[in-house]
Amino acid sequence: MLFLELLNKCDEEKLVKQYLLLKETSNSHVEQKIREVIADLKYNRIPVKFNMTMVLEKGITEEGGEVDLIFLSDNEEDNVYSFEGLPWGAIMGCEVEEKSLTEIGSNERFAALVLFEITYFGYSDEDVQRRIAKMLEEEAFPKPLQ
Repeated sequence: MLFLELLNKCDEEKLVKQYLLLKETSNSHVEQKIREVIADLKYNRIPVKFNMTMVLEKGITEEGGEVDLIFLSDNEEDNVYSFEGLPWGAIMGCEVEEKSLTEIGSNERFAALVLFEITYFGYSDEDVQRRIAKMLEEEAFPKPLQ
């Protein structure tokens, strides 16, 4: 299933709650912003078929705790990538690994992890792209996938 399909299956209240847990905040401004992002993704972004699959793995923090790690796996090569810099239309067109959904046990938790990654540099695709472009100019960030 595409990420757009997964997002449409999510209960928005549970999704927002999961996102706020990941951000470790209950700030109403952050809540409003993520609701705007969800609406933007659902209604304004046309999924672009992208040859990547969203995969979840368990990792260990420096303190020894378990953490969910989400990344993009190239469907043709044995490479993995982060979400930063990828246009949101491409995110919507990525496949979601069924095994990862089964392991995490919640569409909302999986979608919240994706939202957490794509909003790391801002709450709109345009803001993210501007910020990354500026970082590239300053050579403070590796070139994103195109």
